Amino acid sequence: FKAKNPSKLPLNPRQSQFDCQKSKFFHPSKVHHQQTTMLGQMNFETPNVIDPGDNVPSTPSRSLQKDFENRGGSRVSISSNESDSDRIIFKPGLSRTIKINYQDDADDEPASESLSRVDLDPEHGFENEGLIRPTSNASSPTMEQTRLFAAAMLNESEKRGFKRPTAATGSPVKKLFGAKRYNRDEEYLRNSLGLDYPNPVMDKWRRERRRRLYYIACIILSLVVIFTTFGVMMQKHVDEHDDRTREVYDFLTSNDVSTVDDLAKTGSPQYRAARWIANYDTERVDIPFQDEDPRRFNQRYSLAVLYYALGGDNWATQLNFLASDHECGWNEEIPDENKEVYAVGVSCNSELLVDSLLIPSNNLQGSIPGEVRQLSELKFISLKHNEIAGELPSSLQQLTLLEYLDLKFNQVKGSIPDYIGQLPHLQVLGLSHNKLVGSLPASLSSLRLKTLAVDGNELSGDLSAIRQLNHLKYLYAQDNSFHGNLFHGLLMTQLPSLVEVDLSGNNLTATEIPSHIFTLPDLRLLDASNNQISGKLPDDLPPNNALEYLSFRGNNIASSIPDSISNFGKLTHLDLEQNKLTGTLPVSLVSLTNMEYLFLGKNDYAPQSIPGELKELVNLKELSLDNANLQGEMPAWIEGLSHLILLDLRENQLQGSLDQIDFTKFPVMKYMMLNDNQFSGTISSMAAMEQLEVLSVYHNGLTGDPEPICVGSNDLYWLATDCSNVASCSCCDKCCDGDDCFGDSTWDKLENSKWDHNYSRAEYAFNPNILLGDVYQQPRGGAK
Repeated sequence: FKAKNPSKLPLNPRQSQFDCQKSKFFHPSKVHHQQTTMLGQMNFETPNVIDPGDNVPSTPSRSLQKDFENRGGSRVSISSNESDSDRIIFKPGLSRTIKINYQDDADDEPASESLSRVDLDPEHGFENEGLIRPTSNASSPTMEQTRLFAAAMLNESEKRGFKRPTAATGSPVKKLFGAKRYNRDEEYLRNSLGLDYPNPVMDKWRRERRRRLYYIACIILSLVVIFTTFGVMMQKHVDEHDDRTREVYDFLTSNDVSTVDDLAKTGSPQYRAARWIANYDTERVDIPFQDEDPRRFNQRYSLAVLYYALGGDNWATQLNFLASDHECGWNEEIPDENKEVYAVGVSCNSELLVDSLLIPSNNLQGSIPGEVRQLSELKFISLKHNEIAGELPSSLQQLTLLEYLDLKFNQVKGSIPDYIGQLPHLQVLGLSHNKLVGSLPASLSSLRLKTLAVDGNELSGDLSAIRQLNHLKYLYAQDNSFHGNLFHGLLMTQLPSLVEVDLSGNNLTATEIPSHIFTLPDLRLLDASNNQISGKLPDDLPPNNALEYLSFRGNNIASSIPDSISNFGKLTHLDLEQNKLTGTLPVSLVSLTNMEYLFLGKNDYAPQSIPGELKELVNLKELSLDNANLQGEMPAWIEGLSHLILLDLRENQLQGSLDQIDFTKFPVMKYMMLNDNQFSGTISSMAAMEQLEVLSVYHNGLTGDPEPICVGSNDLYWLATDCSNVASCSCCDKCCDGDDCFGDSTWDKLENSKWDHNYSRAEYAFNPNILLGDVYQQPRGGAK
C-alpha cells in the first residue's frame, strides 16, 4: 500500500535527522533535540497505511516481505529465520528485537544504520525500556522513516481495535511488542516519539473526560473558595473575640476587679463572666479607657459573676439575668403575700446604677463572690431562703451605702466579721438560720441597726455588743448559746426603742425580773422562754398598753401570778407554762379580753377548779391548763369558747360526764387532749367535731365505739384511747392500759409538728419600709 498523502502523517519537518553512525545507542526521547534535514516527497510502503481507494487490508502476518514484493512497492522485510543474521526473535517474556529494512529505488540517499529495540524483558524490570540500538545492516531506514512507519502502525491499530481487551488481536503493535506490552508501548511511542494521530472515539472520550474534569475542578475550586472564605471569616471572628477577650482580661486585672488566678481558672464564675461579656453579650458594652467611668462595665460584669457564682443555670426563675437589654432590667415583678408588687432581681437608681438585689427563694447555690464590691451603689440585698454557702466575703465592707442585708435561711458559715461595724448606713441585718459560730462582734455597737436577726445559729458569748444599739427595734437571737444575765445591766434599760425581743432557747440567767422592763413604750413582744431565769414575777406590774406577747415558758420562776397582770390589757398571748408557779389562777385574768393564746399549765398550783372568769375570754383560740392541779367538772360555759382550736386539760383530776357537753359548739376544734382525768360518758359524742386532727382520751372512764369519730373527721391524725375502746376502731393510733403510755417525747413531737405556741414574727421587721420611718402597728398573735 502506498501512502498517497504522506503530508497528513504526524511528521514534524522541524525535527532533525539523527545520524546513527555517530552514536552506538539511541534514545527516542532525544529525537526532538537533534537537527534534521527536510525530507522530500517519497513513496513509503507499509501495510498499515490505508489508501481511501483500496480495500481494508487483512491482518498482517509475519511474511510481510512477500506481500509487499508482490505489490511492487518498496520492500520492507521482517524475517523470523533463525539462520539469518538479521532475524527478529519473538518469545514471550524474553527480549524482543525488530529489524526494519527500508529500500527506495528512486532515492540514492545512503541508508542509515538500522535500529533495534532491546531490553524489553520483564525479568529485567524494564530498566532499559525504550532504548534503540543500531544494527549492522547498511540498508536500514533513517530515523524519520522509522517514525513514519511507527505512526502508520499506531494509526492502523487505533482504527481497527480501539477496544483493546477484545478487538485488534492482530494489531501490528501487539505483534511487535506483545499483548502485555501493547498499552505501555503505545504510550511510549506516543510520548517519546512525539506522535499524535486523529481518532474520533478518542477525541470524544477526551472531550468528555475534560468536561468531567472541568466540572470536578470547578466543584473543588468552589469548595476551596467557600471553606477558605469561611475560615478567614471564622479566623477574623476568633481574632476579634481573642482581641476583645484580652482587652477585657487586661481591664479586669489592671483595675483589681478580679484576680488573675480567678480569671485563669477554667469554669470559674469570673472566667465565664469575662468570656460572656467579651464575646457573647449582645449589649457589647464598651471597655472603658482610663479617663472613662467604669461603673457601667463593672456592674454588668459583676452581676454576671454573681449569676454564675450562685448557680444561675439552676435558678428556679432566671429573672432575665444575662439578657441583651440593660442590666437594670434583669428582674421580674412579683407580688408578695400581701399583694404588694416587688421587682425581684436587679433594681437601679435614677443614674441606672444597681442599688438593690432582691432574689429570695430562688435556689441560689454557691458563695457570694468578691466582685459584689463593684456594685458600689448597693443599698439593699435580700437573698433569703436559698442555699448560699461559704463565709461572708470581706468585699462587703466596701459597700458603704448598704442599708439592708438579709441572708436568712441559708448555709453561711464562719463568724460574723468585725468589719460589719464599718457599714455606717446598715439598718437591717438578717443572718437567721445559718451556720454561724463565735460571738457577736463588738463593732456592732457602732451601728444604727433597727433589725438584728441572728437566731438559729451556733453563736455563743454574751450580748454586750448590743448595749449601745439605741435605735434597735427588732432583736431576734433565739436558739443559740448566749449566756449572761438577761436584765442586770445588759439590755432593756438601754434600748428604749425595742418593739420585739426574742431571746428564747439560750442559756441566759436572771435572779429577778425587774418591773421597769415593762415600761418600754413600744415593746410589743418579749419572749424569754427556755432559759435559766429564776426569781419571781414582780407584784407591781405597771400599766402597759403596748405589750401583746409575753412568754417566760420553760424557766424556773417561783412565784404566783400577780393580780396586776390585768394591767397588760392588750395581751393576746401569755405563756407561763413549765415553771414553778404557785398559788391559784388569778381572777384578774378576766380583764384580758383580747387574750387569744393562754398557756398556764405544768406548774405547782394549789388545787382549784377551772376559773369561771375564763368564760369572758371569748376570743380564745388556744387554752392550755394541763397538769395544773385542776379539779371538779368541765363547766358547761366552755361551750361558749367557740373559737377554740386547741384545748389541753390533760393530767388533772377533772371528772363528770362528757355527754353533757355539746361538742357541736366547737366547729374549728383541731386539738383536744383530755387524757389522764376521770371523765365518763360515751366517746362517740365527740364525733361532732369534724375538723379534729388530734384526740387523746385514754385513762378515763369513757365507753362506746370510737368508730363514728373515724368516720366523722376527715383530717384525723392521731387518736389515742383506752384499749377497751379499740375493738372496732379503724383509725385508732394507739391504745393505752398502762400508767404512762405516751411520754413527754410523744407530746413534744406533736407540739412541734401539729401545733406551735410560738409567735408569728412581725413581717414589718424585714419589710423594706422599715427603712423609711415609723413602725407599722399590726396586731400580734401566737401560734402560726
